[in-house]
Amino acid sequence: MSVEYTCALRSTDAAGVLYVNTFALKSDPTGPDVEEMTDQEVVDGVYDWLHTSYRALLSTDYTWQDIVCRGILGHDGEALHVVGEAGTFPREPGGSFQLPREVCCILTLKTAHVGRSGRGHVALPSPDDAAQLASNSSWKTGAGTYFAACQAFGDALLAGHDVDGGDARHAHLSARLWSRKHAVTYDLVSAQARPPVRWLRSRSTAP
Repeated sequence: MSVEYTCALRSTDAAGVLYVNTFALKSDPTGPDVEEMTDQEVVDGVYDWLHTSYRALLSTDYTWQDIVCRGILGHDGEALHVVGEAGTFPREPGGSFQLPREVCCILTLKTAHVGRSGRGHVALPSPDDAAQLASNSSWKTGAGTYFAACQAFGDALLAGHDVDGGDARHAHLSARLWSRKHAVTYDLVSAQARPPVRWLRSRSTAP
């Protein structure tokens, strides 16, 4: 039987400000058995799935603190995976100008469901480097840029991940969009980074 969660990737910058990127997650048992993964196996699987692509978009000034998965839609389990690893996206050589924490790249999530409940987004953390700007309103989009790292993370989300648990348990993890209004999650058909620079006002007062 499939189990669904919200999954929060939580990181902090050098000032201790917390950034939380959340998406819905479905764990589908696969293989010859149908035994469900434990909540801890699921959150550990999320780390294996996303640790390279998510760290790659985080500035080296950021620390990815942990991952929290909480059950939804009839499942009340919860599990934590402590990460405690610095981001790996470097500031360009000679770059010294930092960007405000409110500046972000938007990853747009789309499903086949028609209507607003079939669309969502993730506001990814600022790259902390003004050299990533092509202009005052858009990101550079070439290879090796922050924008490219954000798109690679979106591609990883869209691809999903197969997990081998204990006792020969197997599952496929897939990122989804949760519609609270309709009490259902939808499969993603697109996870697209957007070139326009966005300003997330809520980060102005983030702790």
